[in-house]
Amino acid sequence: MATPNSTNTSRSSISPQLQQAISDAFGSVDDMLASLKDAGDNRFGSGWAWVCLAEDGKLQVLSTPNQDNPLMAVVLSDPCVPILGVDVWEHAYYLQ
Repeated sequence: MATPNSTNTSRSSISPQLQQAISDAFGSVDDMLASLKDAGDNRFGSGWAWVCLAEDGKLQVLSTPNQDNPLMAVVLSDPCVPILGVDVWEHAYYLQ
């Protein structure tokens, strides 16, 4: 994983197809990241924040509790395919 502000990654490395999907769903990468941050911030207790691909082909942001994930039908009425997951369990960041 690259450190914040690393020169090893950049937004220009996003494929045109993913860039378009992000623009269609959120407006911009920054808006997607803000939605992802909000999902993590609003998760009470341990869990995950996700960007996932819904059955209709659109990206969405959601969060799940504990070890659950968007593929689990018992968690979501409409499961989706995870594209990016952010661990918001306290053990993921408590030393920082």
